[in-house]
Amino acid sequence: QIRNAETDSIVGTVIAVSIEGQIVTCAHVAKAAGIDPRNVNGDEVGIYFPQARGGEKKKRHAKLAGSFALHDDDMVLLQMDSAPPLAPEQIAVLGTVEASELNPFLSYGYSPIGNYPAARANGKILGSVEPPSDRNLQVDPIQLESRQIASGMSGAAVLDVDRNLVVGLVAERYFPQDAVQDDISYSADSKILTFSPFDFKLDKKS
Repeated sequence: QIRNAETDSIVGTVIAVSIEGQIVTCAHVAKAAGIDPRNVNGDEVGIYFPQARGGEKKKRHAKLAGSFALHDDDMVLLQMDSAPPLAPEQIAVLGTVEASELNPFLSYGYSPIGNYPAARANGKILGSVEPPSDRNLQVDPIQLESRQIASGMSGAAVLDVDRNLVVGLVAERYFPQDAVQDDISYSADSKILTFSPFDFKLDKKS
């Protein structure tokens, strides 16, 4: 979970991308957590690991470590104040969406259902689409087909089941005025993390 540092309320989801405490989420989630996603100035957000067991600390903090000052790509890099309570095999392996069209995906994020704080989602990765004209993006967004994605899942991983790679982060859900096209969502492509200042190397397995 990513939480607002002042109110301790859940505002979205993060994924761990290194055992050293690097995590990523959507830029708009970081903003909801109370920090300016374009300004790397040391402001903190709350991070919470419900799955931590035993003596492991569930509550952590993280600072903004990387973002885009001149582009609107919906992804930021955060650095935790300590290593996450995760095993190496629980760290996300990242890939791009280029080889994922029509593959099934799974996701898990903090979209509450009744008394349950989180929800799972599945669906199909349809592929990249042109962005809205008012956004200055370096990488086109990914269109997803799913009815489970809802508010609170922003920042959750889009796990390509066939390739076993995280190819994006859930970013938006389209809500139509009627029942037509009620299964459309969008994600940010993990390819964004290959650009400066992130400079990640992605897995290219097919």
